[in-house]
Amino acid sequence: MYLVKTLGVLALSSLVLTGCLSGGGGGGNDSADGGGGDGGGGMQPTTFTALVQDIFAQTSDTAEPVDINALDITYDDQDNEDAFNDLLSQQ
Repeated sequence: MYLVKTLGVLALSSLVLTGCLSGGGGGGNDSADGGGGDGGGGMQPTTFTALVQDIFAQTSDTAEPVDINALDITYDDQDNEDAFNDLLSQQ
């Protein structure tokens, strides 16, 4: 019985570790300098609120995923509890 419990724990542990380690990663920033700073030619920052509203505006059954990897997203609307009320309002 002890061997069965031990094997069960090992199997469960390996599944959990596999789930935690399999890809994803959330990535890092591929640029060596951490981005920005030179003041010229870079992408303009995108506010999170504007990005979400734009994605909601493009929602359809055939919508394609939005590539946000190259965006410089700013979170300057964190204290606005009403930022997304118009997106999810009940009518």
